[in-house]
Amino acid sequence: MVVVLFPRAILMAQSVETCKIIHAIPAPARDTRDLAFDGKCLWIGASGTYYLYQIAPENGEIVKVIPTTIPKPYGLTFDGNYLWVTDNLNHEIQQVDTSDGTVLKTFPTPADPAQSYPYGLAWDGERLWHNDTKGPHIETSGDSTFCMDTLGNVIATYPAHGGYPTGLAFDGKFLWCSENEFDVIHKIDISTFAVVRTIKAPGGDYPNGLTWDGQYLWVSNNDADSIYQLDVNEQTGLPTVHMQARSFVLLQNYPNPFNPITTIVFQLSRAMEVRLQIFDLTGRRVCQLVNGPQLIGKHAVIWDGRDDAGRPVSSGVYWCQLRSKRGTETKKMLLLR
Repeated sequence: MVVVLFPRAILMAQSVETCKIIHAIPAPARDTRDLAFDGKCLWIGASGTYYLYQIAPENGEIVKVIPTTIPKPYGLTFDGNYLWVTDNLNHEIQQVDTSDGTVLKTFPTPADPAQSYPYGLAWDGERLWHNDTKGPHIETSGDSTFCMDTLGNVIATYPAHGGYPTGLAFDGKFLWCSENEFDVIHKIDISTFAVVRTIKAPGGDYPNGLTWDGQYLWVSNNDADSIYQLDVNEQTGLPTVHMQARSFVLLQNYPNPFNPITTIVFQLSRAMEVRLQIFDLTGRRVCQLVNGPQLIGKHAVIWDGRDDAGRPVSSGVYWCQLRSKRGTETKKMLLLR
């Protein structure tokens, strides 16, 4: 690997946006996880209770409780008729009737059970989106986001944005994903799986749940045992220039397609710690090219198509991901041998 530093380039700065909290309500139980919205009420699960709670969004009052066989319901979404629930302990996804908790369908989560920690769910009107981490700690690499049909067949796999991704929500156009490493929420363009915006998650550590009510984003936080309604269209306390600016930019590698080497360029508006990593289509990390503090300016890194062990990788599509505490950017690359 070769790293080349270009002369300093001053770029416009970007800050993680802070959004207005409309109001907050208490969680119905401790250690709450993902959220779902059924058109009128919120649904939420809690670790160890074996219940799913339907609550009033106005005040958090419990409207209904249905039993579940899932001890750790870490993912939750509503498809217009039924709930879908991730079983973190048994590595399953269930379709559940909200009238009485009857399980209508069950299939395994897509990642290898021996190396996964399944989490959030979102419904985009046709498909399920699912987050999987490689373990309950941010230090474990290889987190993935899967797009699946309702039979559990994987349509696409992406390296997840950020460390320890948890809740997911779909707003009709974009996917929202909470990240526990830096307590932020990323807005993702699902056509490119690129982050287009990053906001600060309320409540401190562990923003584990997300859902969209048609106008506002809801966030559950099991550190604060609270649920927050956010106006994501109104930023507070940030100059306009910061809302539109970017603290770092990952450019498309060149050449692309490539064989056997390619150059990856990224630009930083300030000195910061970043990670530059390559993932395959299964979400497995192939190699880490940069990990640590970098100077302001433009940086070029040459990847020679080898993994961390120095072995040549096979032809195919790979994802290049640049990550810092201010967000994540991802580019698709094609290696042809």
